[in-house]
Amino acid sequence: MVAEVYVPPINYDMARLGAPNIFRDTFGHMTDDQWLETLQASVTTPVIEGVVFPAFPDPDLQSRIHGSSGTQAVFEAFDFYLFVRERLGGSLRLSPDTRLLDFGCGYGRMLRPYMRHLDLVNIYGYEPSPVFSKIARSLNAYVSILSGEFLPNRRIPRDSFDLIIGYSVFSHLSPHSAALWLTEVAQVLRPGGHAVFTTWGQRFLTHLANEKALADAG
Repeated sequence: MVAEVYVPPINYDMARLGAPNIFRDTFGHMTDDQWLETLQASVTTPVIEGVVFPAFPDPDLQSRIHGSSGTQAVFEAFDFYLFVRERLGGSLRLSPDTRLLDFGCGYGRMLRPYMRHLDLVNIYGYEPSPVFSKIARSLNAYVSILSGEFLPNRRIPRDSFDLIIGYSVFSHLSPHSAALWLTEVAQVLRPGGHAVFTTWGQRFLTHLANEKALADAG
């Protein structure tokens, strides 16, 4: 379910809307802390400095997708965004023409911190769930959401992206599916591109093994 959000009438500045990135033009001067505060404020204030921000789905749906909602969900997305920037360092500069793909984007929260860096036409999400892809499109008209299948089927253009991110996606894939998708990612990246994914570490795998042992023991 998509939350009902009231957006007060505003006088649209067509010149600003027609620019490659209204977020960069309006918020590009901000520090990281200020940009995070602005994104978190957009949870309850959809229009900031005359810019309509992407909306959010119902908090219950957010929690069912990734275990958090609202400002906490925004913070987690921003924390991963900072991780990507810091780990890549100078090897990838987030310039306007950098092309970004969020693999398994859900409703699109991981894309939002990048919206003040890249030209909006260069921001994409890939979501195999038809329900989540429809929700993502309904919430954020500034970016492009690609639909596809749960196994690679060449739906994503080859040699197209400089940066591919994936937050807690591979944790849900079988070894066979993960191997297929990693091959797909390699084909989708441009030469010299980067892919950054998160997954559960060995501690979580040990926890699952212990839980199974307890279950087997009754």
